[in-house]
Amino acid sequence: MDAILDAVAESSPDELAREPKVFRDRAFARVDIPKHIDKLLPITTPKIWIALVGVALLLLAGGIYAAGTPLVMSVTTVGRVVAPSGVVRVESPVDMSLGKLEVGEGQDVIEGELLGTGTASTGRPADLRSPSGGTVWQILATPGQALAVGDALLTVLPTGSNDNVLVPVEEAAAQGIQVGQKATITSAGLDSPGLVSNVSTTPLSGVRAAEMTALALDPLATYVLVSITADNSVAYGAAVGVEIIESESTVLREIVSVN
Repeated sequence: MDAILDAVAESSPDELAREPKVFRDRAFARVDIPKHIDKLLPITTPKIWIALVGVALLLLAGGIYAAGTPLVMSVTTVGRVVAPSGVVRVESPVDMSLGKLEVGEGQDVIEGELLGTGTASTGRPADLRSPSGGTVWQILATPGQALAVGDALLTVLPTGSNDNVLVPVEEAAAQGIQVGQKATITSAGLDSPGLVSNVSTTPLSGVRAAEMTALALDPLATYVLVSITADNSVAYGAAVGVEIIESESTVLREIVSVN
């Protein structure tokens, strides 16, 4: 309308009074209405609309991905299916020659049960007895073998070793592990759920942790022993893969919490 009024202003009052129709014709002839409308209204081409729709779809897809994509913080390592007290080593109390074994692998024993006999270096009889009730796991010596003090005769898995996994975790990696966290135990390609039931408060040397779990560990590192109770029984003595879930969230939730 401003453009129309400007055009009208250029004509004299007399001319307008005499020729109203001519006024209208001249006014509209001088005004490029489409040009002024283009200046007032932004033009959106099909290409721009397509681009805007594409951006909107990308934002929508990103939101769906962020809302549905899980973000899991976990510790993955290996453990041994054994009671929280760990693998028991039966060691020779004296220098001796092993004469006879009284038990075999897989045999259940009670605390104090006779496991083997032999002859000490002094010539006196020597007996080897189980320090714990459980199941004989590995026979490590044979009759006639000379044993020094501290040499292992065999190992025993204490009672309760079929539903507990003992997991040595390097001290630095164990900071976020807590009782009650979920865990996944993998044995023979099968996954079994479990829960963290205990976290040791006293770190152990790699040597001691290796003795308790019969796993190859770094002797120079320190480890925290984590006990996991399995929902299903696992083959006692088995080495298993373990994933301990420290936290579960989504990408979107983490982004929102940071902001």
